[in-house]
Order: sequence, then structure tokens, then C-alpha cells
Amino acid sequence: ALLWEWRSADHFDITDVGAETIAGASAINVTHGNAIAFDTDGNLLVSFRELDEVTKIDAETGDVIWRFGGGLRNQFTFVNDPKGSFERQHGVRVVEPGVIQLLDNGDAVPSRLVRYRIDEQAMTAEMLFEFIDSPETYSPVGGGTDVLPDGGALVSFGRAGRVVEVSASGDRRWELTGIDQLYVFRAQRIQSLYASERRN
Repeated sequence: ALLWEWRSADHFDITDVGAETIAGASAINVTHGNAIAFDTDGNLLVSFRELDEVTKIDAETGDVIWRFGGGLRNQFTFVNDPKGSFERQHGVRVVEPGVIQLLDNGDAVPSRLVRYRIDEQAMTAEMLFEFIDSPETYSPVGGGTDVLPDGGALVSFGRAGRVVEVSASGDRRWELTGIDQLYVFRAQRIQSLYASERRN
């Protein structure tokens, strides 16, 4: 039995992608949803790549609560973010109440892992840290993030073939080498594979 359904066409308009995308296009990917996560209040966070935004959706009514990102319908003021927005994102994850992270693929080099504190009353998004693997690391598509139990993060840079683990403050802890330029859409840290965490 169908328990819940949400249709992007009921909430978004084709003009949300911008006139420059529509002009001369024979086909348009209006949303391209690529990640979904439950927020700590039980509502949904969905990443829509083509809209350059993360959308919060009421899990009961399906109403859009807010829209956040570099797209035309952004409702937030970015704070302490030198870039000022994100684009073409992947891998949105909830870190803790009011804090989310994502891979900002971007429209140009470099791609970056970013973590924001979301204030839903003031409608501000304060960047807590950004992690840039290198000035040349860029993935126009793909990639993802994972939140680790100690507050750190794992990020995969899609087509750049880079996987890096960072601390809760955004400092590099380790990286997976030998896969450069291979397409790594998503990586996940499996606790049981780490010797110090195995049980005999």
C-alpha cells in the first residue's frame, strides 16, 4: 500500500532552474534529486542538484518548509562562507540538530565538503568549516558524504576519485590513494573493519 508520496512538480516550477538553462534546451532536468535524509525533527532534507538547493519537506503534509542553497529560490543568508553559496551538491547529511553537511560539487574548481549550522528562525546558514582536498580536486557530478560517530566526516569526490576522512573541525585525517580519476560515487566507513573496533 502506498503510504506517502511527494511530487516535485507540485512544489517547483520549471523557471526555478533559471532562464539560461531553459533557453534553447530540448530537455530540462528540473530537479535531479540525489540525496535524502531525515532531519532530527522527523522532517525530510532532500538535495536537488539542478536547483542548487537542499529543500526541507514536512514529512506529514509534504509542504516545503524552506529552500536553501545557491539556486534562485534560496531563503537563507549565508554567514562566514567565503564562496557565498553552493551548487550541484550531493550527499546531504544531518550531523546533529541544526547542523548539516554536503559535498559542494560547484560549477568550477574546487569541489569542497561544507558543514553549516542552520538557524530556522533567523534564516541564516553559518558555515562551520569547509574542506578543500586540493585546488584542483573537482567533480562536476557525483560524490557523497558520511557523518562519523565522533563528529568527523567522510567525503568522496565523485569523478575526481578522491576519498578523504576529516575531523569534526574539518582537518584531514586520512585519504584513500590509488583511485585518482576513478569514479567513486559514494564511500562509507564500516566500523567493524577497523581493528580497534572489532570484537573478539
